[in-house]
Amino acid sequence: MRTVSRWKRIKLILDFTPVCILKKELEVIRNERTKNKRTEY
Repeated sequence: MRTVSRWKRIKLILDFTPVCILKKELEVIRNERTKNKRTEY
Protein backbone atom coordinates (compact mmCIF):
# COMPACT_ATOMS: atom_id res chain seq x y z
CA MET A 1 0.00 0.00 0.00
CA ARG A 2 3.00 2.27 0.32
CA THR A 3 3.36 2.41 -3.43
CA VAL A 4 -0.23 3.62 -3.74
CA SER A 5 0.47 6.55 -1.42
CA ARG A 6 3.59 7.36 -3.45
CA TRP A 7 1.68 7.36 -6.71
CA LYS A 8 -0.98 9.58 -5.16
CA ARG A 9 1.71 12.04 -4.09
CA ILE A 10 3.32 12.00 -7.52
CA LYS A 11 -0.06 12.54 -9.18
CA LEU A 12 -0.79 15.49 -6.89
CA ILE A 13 2.60 17.04 -7.67
CA LEU A 14 2.10 16.54 -11.42
CA ASP A 15 -1.38 18.04 -11.26
CA PHE A 16 -0.08 20.95 -9.20
CA THR A 17 2.83 21.84 -11.48
CA PRO A 18 1.77 23.74 -14.60
CA VAL A 19 2.21 21.98 -17.91
CA CYS A 20 4.16 24.88 -19.44
CA ILE A 21 7.01 24.40 -16.94
CA LEU A 22 7.20 20.68 -17.73
CA LYS A 23 7.29 21.45 -21.47
CA LYS A 24 10.14 23.92 -20.96
CA GLU A 25 12.11 21.33 -18.99
CA LEU A 26 11.54 18.74 -21.73
CA GLU A 27 12.80 21.21 -24.36
CA VAL A 28 15.94 21.89 -22.33
CA ILE A 29 16.60 18.16 -21.94
CA ARG A 30 16.16 17.64 -25.71
CA ASN A 31 18.55 20.49 -26.48
CA GLU A 32 21.15 19.01 -24.13
CA ARG A 33 20.80 15.61 -25.80
CA THR A 34 21.27 17.08 -29.27
CA LYS A 35 24.36 18.98 -28.10
CA ASN A 36 25.85 15.80 -26.64
CA LYS A 37 25.19 13.94 -29.90
CA ARG A 38 26.88 16.71 -31.91
CA THR A 39 29.96 16.65 -29.69
CA GLU A 40 30.16 12.84 -29.90
CA TYR A 41 30.26 12.74 -33.70
